[in-house]
Amino acid sequence: MPKMDKYLVILKKTNDGNDLSPQHLKLLELGINGYLNEAGLAAVDKLYESVVAGTYTKPYHLGVEFMTYDHEGYIYFKDQQVEHYSRPWAYSLDAKKDLTKLQHQCLYLESIGELNSFPYMLCEYRMKGKFGEQFCENEKQELDQLRGDRGILYSQVSFSRDGVQEGFLLPGHVNRLDIQSSEKYRDLMGFRNVEPYAPAAVTSFAYGAGPFRNATEQELDYLNCCTDYLNDKDLLNVLSKEVCEMAVEQSQEDSEDYER
Repeated sequence: MPKMDKYLVILKKTNDGNDLSPQHLKLLELGINGYLNEAGLAAVDKLYESVVAGTYTKPYHLGVEFMTYDHEGYIYFKDQQVEHYSRPWAYSLDAKKDLTKLQHQCLYLESIGELNSFPYMLCEYRMKGKFGEQFCENEKQELDQLRGDRGILYSQVSFSRDGVQEGFLLPGHVNRLDIQSSEKYRDLMGFRNVEPYAPAAVTSFAYGAGPFRNATEQELDYLNCCTDYLNDKDLLNVLSKEVCEMAVEQSQEDSEDYER
């Protein structure tokens, strides 16, 4: 079948492309305009096959299970609208951090039959959400199962932007070079427009007992949901607090893999 006919079939069977993910719609636009390389054409063939077979589903946004993203910027959990993310930030590591937390909130609310409003309003601990404390306690229990009989070490890195704290978690006890070489730091500088050379406030924590090791990325996801709660309950041991002077490197967006 000619390529253009395939594009038209895909559009017809997906409500003029409205039922496609933003990535797949972009792929189709590149194909229609003749900008696809061999990998892109192969991706269109795969998309065509799934659409015609009726098996097409939107890919999980940023790889976070159950979470999808539409053309208007709305985030869905299992087809239920739960948030809105603006582009291009919606494709950043910072967005993935927030999206993973949102997924945890949705899964918790679903488990107690309360997924009937925006999750962050119900589960945010600092905003005194209706289920904020219960959600954090649930995250703590999940975290305890993950770490087993080991204590974990991690650091909270934050920057002030117009009076608002922006930041991320890193495994272990980190220094300036660890921060500056991390993908999370470069991502934050590129998408959050933090002031160049802004100092980073770094707090290093130990959680749990037993032999200590650096926290895993999965454990950091849970800690991102409940660090404030653990701190308020005196369950964290603050190892150090320091301010690191940083030199900002602006990141650039990756090029389109399918475009020639």
